[in-house]
Amino acid sequence: IPTCPRCEQAHEQWKTERAHLSRSEFFSELGKAQAAARTREADLAHDARELMRISGLDQQLAAERLGVTRSHLQQALLRHPAQPEEVAA
Repeated sequence: IPTCPRCEQAHEQWKTERAHLSRSEFFSELGKAQAAARTREADLAHDARELMRISGLDQQLAAERLGVTRSHLQQALLRHPAQPEEVAA
């Protein structure tokens, strides 16, 4: 999956900061970071849906308001479909 330059830079910095760890510690940290990223993405999708529903913004404007690219927001929305309680709201 292609990444934006900012994301690539953050990833490289993350790896550099953990270069001193053993292999097993590094992969443990990586697993924790991936789990946190999934949660952030689900939260992003939820927040975007609420913002678009309440404010009537389109995806581009919602992405700008949330500080992400439209592409990132689209992927988050696809990976984390609306939950039944969101649809009912």
